[in-house]
Amino acid sequence: MTAPPTISIITPAYNASEFLSQTVASALAQTFRDFELLIVDDGSTDDTRNIALTWARTDPRIRILTRPHGGPSAARNTAIADARGQYFALLDSDDLWHPTFLDAQMSILTSSRTVDIVTGNAYNLGGARDGEPINPISKSCPQLSLRDILERENSVFIMSVFRRAVVERITGFDERLPLNEDYDFWIRAAHAGFVFVRNPVPLGHYRRRPDSISANEIEMITGILRVFRNARELCADRPRELAVIRKQLARFEEERLLASAKANLVGRNFAAASDDFNSLLDVRRDLMTATVARLSRYAPVMLLWAYRLKRALRRRGAASAPAASPAFHSWHSAEVHHDHRA
Repeated sequence: MTAPPTISIITPAYNASEFLSQTVASALAQTFRDFELLIVDDGSTDDTRNIALTWARTDPRIRILTRPHGGPSAARNTAIADARGQYFALLDSDDLWHPTFLDAQMSILTSSRTVDIVTGNAYNLGGARDGEPINPISKSCPQLSLRDILERENSVFIMSVFRRAVVERITGFDERLPLNEDYDFWIRAAHAGFVFVRNPVPLGHYRRRPDSISANEIEMITGILRVFRNARELCADRPRELAVIRKQLARFEEERLLASAKANLVGRNFAAASDDFNSLLDVRRDLMTATVARLSRYAPVMLLWAYRLKRALRRRGAASAPAASPAFHSWHSAEVHHDHRA
């Protein structure tokens, strides 16, 4: 058997035929050459497996694993269990690395034995922020504490490289979580004392797709609430972190109500939308929310018309919109900021 590679690249792939070849090509173009690429076909029903096998015939560093569909956590854990490297690098099946991605992250990891996880940066590919970096670009590589990670749910980016010791200590990804499984993993790693550093230089492209798991706002919010509830138990003896978690739980519960209200409004389920808006009013207690709650009860069709008009104008990139109530603008503009998706 050949010597084990330094890095095992973990790529879960479920119905990824449209983009998988671009992703694999970006991995094979790395200037850091000592790696294996583990592609896990997670029960795909399209041509994913055949595409992966075609690539495997071109390069012995590529290995294909197959499993019944179980989601990104199960797929990543399947790869981790079979991986031979001392470092793991996460590359989702529709994302792209620049050629120096691995070299840059490994330079940080090998220059300091105290650093366990290097999280990267990338440019958005598609969506409203196409071409913009995920995180601000700077020259310094800041260290991230557990509190930092809890306060900003996208502080650790999916394009990360970490030591094998991390999974040996905290095990792998939680397969009970269909969403936000990577955020849960980072929280557990930080709680266990592993040191995070962010490389702020964008060295990849993160694809934004309307059909990706993260496109469903309500599901994403529900998933992140579950992660924070798990974190609340984990940090029960850490009052500073617990205070942050409680604040985040309150914030995302508000956003869940708002997302549900919008979905019910668009679906013309006006009674449910009104219930959601009035539940939101119980939390916010401000004039703007009160106005929207009142409109949802007594003039839901007008509110729906205003909401659709606002969305249409936003899609066109309009600088301003026709008259709409301040409350309408307030609840419409709220959104969840995260980068986690499968």
